[in-house]
Amino acid sequence: MQLSVRDIADILGVEPGFAPTLSAAERAALEEEIVSGAAIDSRSVREGDLFVCLAGQRVDGHDFALQALSRGAGAILAARDIEGLHNAYPRAPLFCVPDPQGALGQIAARVRRDFAGRVIGITGTAGKTTLKEWLFSLLSQEHRCARTEGNHNNQLGLPLTLCNTRGDEDFWIVEAGVSHAGDMEELASILRPDIGVVLNVGCGHTEGLGAMGVAWHKTRMFTLLARGGFAVASADYPDLRERALEACARSGARLYFFSVADSRKEYERRNREPGIGCVALVDGQNPRYCHLCVRRGNRVEETIVTMPMAGRAAAENLACVTLVAALLRLDLCFLQKAIDEARVPKHRYARVEIGKSVLIDDSYNANPLSMRRMLEAAAAEGRRLGRPLVPVLGAMLELGSEAHEAHRALGALLRALEPAFVLWKGPYEALVRSGLGPDIPLLSFETDEECRQAFSSLCSPELAEQGVIVLCKGSRSNRLEEAAHCLQGLLAAPRAN
Repeated sequence: MQLSVRDIADILGVEPGFAPTLSAAERAALEEEIVSGAAIDSRSVREGDLFVCLAGQRVDGHDFALQALSRGAGAILAARDIEGLHNAYPRAPLFCVPDPQGALGQIAARVRRDFAGRVIGITGTAGKTTLKEWLFSLLSQEHRCARTEGNHNNQLGLPLTLCNTRGDEDFWIVEAGVSHAGDMEELASILRPDIGVVLNVGCGHTEGLGAMGVAWHKTRMFTLLARGGFAVASADYPDLRERALEACARSGARLYFFSVADSRKEYERRNREPGIGCVALVDGQNPRYCHLCVRRGNRVEETIVTMPMAGRAAAENLACVTLVAALLRLDLCFLQKAIDEARVPKHRYARVEIGKSVLIDDSYNANPLSMRRMLEAAAAEGRRLGRPLVPVLGAMLELGSEAHEAHRALGALLRALEPAFVLWKGPYEALVRSGLGPDIPLLSFETDEECRQAFSSLCSPELAEQGVIVLCKGSRSNRLEEAAHCLQGLLAAPRAN
């Protein structure tokens, strides 16, 4: 962002405080200084940033305001006066407001209104970070772009993302995550996307969403698009399709669907269906090949892309990317290059070949939809290579009343995929076992050493010689990236177990 101290004062309706020893002329000059970013952690402050003081459960940002100024902060946004601030930094502007987090949102909304480029807002239950990175890679082939860093997609992360753009980009690609009722309304009212995307919906963070359901809350984005904005959603989730149609009927937004077909016949039928802008089909012979058909008005274009991972999850993301590209009238000749060059964050389908085995670290987080998609992708990889599947899984949390059935259903899914064995960490083990049945071995573990011992006891020399497909996935608190690291070392070591 590029806002003056006076701009921020006008946005917040609060005059900046300075040391009383400064003259009126000095204050007026300081009010013309530019604030060029925002931070909530004093360690990440850059020259010219607005440091936002937030009081948390463990630390209070007000205690770090002087440290932020020592690192070059251009102004302080706080809930109270800060002792000694103007003695040490008499020229530092201090904004005192009742709610610094809400004030940050106000500033971000102004930054958005000033932006002359286009904004793509992304939400969904699973895969939205990968989608964001693929879109960023594609758009960056020919345009200046900014995007959400990491998982900064909530009421703090989204405003920080906007405030830390330069403002001269052509596109912003921004995630919006929801955990509670009203989250999307708050985020989308700041973001006002030109293209709003709901990638998919499933059970995730349902404890705080109430009775309206995930699809209803996600599609609130479509009621808060920029004027003339497009809505993009998957047609493969009946509730999402219905809620998207309702939201766009309310807002007047133009709605486009994408879909993943299960067969060549379904692929051809869906390509003729009104309202479907892009259809993807995974090649039955090679599940990393994806056939895509996209419509641009009266023009129909087909292409084949090799995906970095096998199966429906990647095809869903790819269909969405292709449809958004078509709406933006981008050249699809860059599509394969963009997918190949995209940099997805750590612990998201990080695939490592170790001899004849493959270790897939997708341990960043998990919900029922993402768990199913990654298990299916890993199983498809196993079928392609002729290697058995070994899931190393952790409990899925924040599911509220749906937790028990979700873990029982996970066990049933595992039984259908016929893994060699299963390792489990965290609660709900008995429910997974009940769905899994008695024929597939399951051992639980808590520590890395227990993981190593469990894997070694179930992975026979014959199985190790053949090679296996190991998938590590679970909710964040399980820290299954540690299990992935442990098993990578075990698979790479000479067979002595």
